[in-house]
Amino acid sequence: MRRPKEQAPPYNPSGISETSSSAPSARSPATVYQRHGDRGSGDDDADGDGKLPVYCRFADLTAAGIATNWPHLLRLIDNEGFPTGIMLSRNIRAWSVDEVKRWLAERPKARKKIIRPYKQKAEATA
Repeated sequence: MRRPKEQAPPYNPSGISETSSSAPSARSPATVYQRHGDRGSGDDDADGDGKLPVYCRFADLTAAGIATNWPHLLRLIDNEGFPTGIMLSRNIRAWSVDEVKRWLAERPKARKKIIRPYKQKAEATA
């Protein structure tokens, strides 16, 4: 049993090519995506315009090389001014990506020079 062309999907699920391709399809791909919620509507946050905050978790911080373990991360928070983050649930802490990037940008780029005091050798009187 054949379906009318206006009821046929825009793709060919059977893989068999139809011989009559002279008439254009009644549906365009844009109308197919409009049936599935907001996909293809262009109002999503995938373009990164910052409508909603983006958070990263501990695994993301370790993958980026910021902290190697939890004690290291806690030392960064206590001593280095790393953002404390927010609790998403009882056991899940997340950090705003913007705050982490800001913290990384404010860190010094060069190594700190260590000035050692000049030690005079005790001169032995012989």
